[in-house]
Amino acid sequence: MTPFASLDKRFPLHLAAGLLLALVLCALPARAQEAAPGTAGNGLPDTAISAPQDSLVSGSAEPQEANGGLNAKNFSQALPRDVEEALSALLALAGHRGASLDWAKVEPLLAMASGPAFDAQTLKPEKREGANGVCLRADLNAPLERILRYGYNKDIPNHVIFPSVLRLTGWYPESDILRQERGLWEQAKSELSSPALLWGREYEVNTPDSNTGAYYRYDLDRFLALLRKNGDTVLISVSRMPKESDEGQKGVPMDDQNWNYFYSGINGLDRGLIGWMSTSLYNSSSVQVFYEHKGSEPRTTCLLFKWLSGGWAGLNVIMPRHIYDGNLRFLKGFKKVMESAALPDSDRFAAAMREINALPDQALDEKIRLYAHAFENLARNYPNMDKREFRKIWENGGYSKVLDRSQRIGVLALEYLKAKVGKPVLVDLSSIDKALAEREGQAKVAALPPTPGGTP
Repeated sequence: MTPFASLDKRFPLHLAAGLLLALVLCALPARAQEAAPGTAGNGLPDTAISAPQDSLVSGSAEPQEANGGLNAKNFSQALPRDVEEALSALLALAGHRGASLDWAKVEPLLAMASGPAFDAQTLKPEKREGANGVCLRADLNAPLERILRYGYNKDIPNHVIFPSVLRLTGWYPESDILRQERGLWEQAKSELSSPALLWGREYEVNTPDSNTGAYYRYDLDRFLALLRKNGDTVLISVSRMPKESDEGQKGVPMDDQNWNYFYSGINGLDRGLIGWMSTSLYNSSSVQVFYEHKGSEPRTTCLLFKWLSGGWAGLNVIMPRHIYDGNLRFLKGFKKVMESAALPDSDRFAAAMREINALPDQALDEKIRLYAHAFENLARNYPNMDKREFRKIWENGGYSKVLDRSQRIGVLALEYLKAKVGKPVLVDLSSIDKALAEREGQAKVAALPPTPGGTP
């Protein structure tokens, strides 16, 4: 008997369903998530970096959507070999505390971040662990210190700073970021005679995928390096998924513009005939470089390399354009937060996050009850929310019953952020500012009035 005769009799069904999933994901202009989940005295030679710009296509600094993959130049140009080697060296550090690195190998990557703009959408990084990869480069009108204060602060959860791609996040206890005496923004003001290195592990739950509605929980090993190059300050953030994600669950990106999402807790996809599929993310890794440029106006370049694979029954259906458009979704939300002049200072914002996290159950329940009824009114505007299995959850304020405490805290933290950056909110959290003001002995506190409702 040949080996093929022992295959599970369900194999033809598995294959057909897998191909159907691939067609659904690949035939539509999708925005897949990750979710969603890169001297003098610092170990680098004190010489100018020779940027590999001759091998890169010059272009706009503003990234554009992948247009459904119709542009033949998209994701077609290989990276320079020294850039691939730099990426390999950095990815090897995630999950390996205390590992060493020849920092000279990172120079080509820093050159891409510090040099002239180029069309990152044309680039095609090598596959890693079976995962397709893409590159994204964009400028943020914010100093690196601001990014560190909000995005790499143990008292400010990442999902609040990256609201378009993350639902929940958290660091595991052994992570360096929880144990360091000084924040990275404080260390950035020092001489940094050698790179500041941090290792850790975090969990993430991403927001629903724009095509399938699926969202996932997964762990990431994280490596951070803060360093100085030719007088410029640089942060390198590296992540790598140590194991496959949990099974995907059905969600709806109702109002991506205003960060309103639905999470059902039901396994599967929100996609008709293939809604029953048990999908997961197989691999995810990234290398991100924040390079601060000197000048009269604050500007930090974000250079991001992202690899992602996932699907059903071992079949990877995540294509480069899905990852690229998911990265654009991340960038849009991140820029909105980082460039907002209305955002409270980081100490004040962190205090608000602690206040929300410490809410007693009775107060938390009341806020979520009000949120659930406002959410119900919003949900009625979206056809995808009219499915029977979803209506059972959100009708009559029922959404409050399926949210555990950490998810409720996450909801309120997001609503607080939305109020501060001028987004419509679903629940009034001005009581948080009032509580902080009373604790600080202030008579008044400047707080943006909430805008009720959401945008259909």
